[in-house]
Amino acid sequence: MSFVTFWNEFDDRFNPGFVLLGDDGNAILDNDGNPKRRISEGIFNSIRRVFQLEGIFIRNYNRISDKLDTEGFGRESTDLNIEDDLKSLTNEQLKIISRYFSIDNDNNLRDAFEYFGQGSI
Repeated sequence: MSFVTFWNEFDDRFNPGFVLLGDDGNAILDNDGNPKRRISEGIFNSIRRVFQLEGIFIRNYNRISDKLDTEGFGRESTDLNIEDDLKSLTNEQLKIISRYFSIDNDNNLRDAFEYFGQGSI
């Protein structure tokens, strides 16, 4: 198994920064002149909606007291209605992870992916 192959497939599926390149090495543009992304429009839109959580966290986190207003965060997060986006992205990620790793009973590997997903590592 190649970790490089895994990360290439994972990034290729979920990284909105990856664009399609022509034979000349330049980005292929859409009709509006924007680079075409390698990820599907559906996944891109789900990622964009889910990333709104970052702003909600920032608004509800007090750096001075190091406390999160969990009530405010919960209320604003619920108002986003992104549960289906989260489930869809998670299922797509698990499909790729499961092709390369057996994570059913490997708590260390599961923890590593969770920490990575949280930005902790």
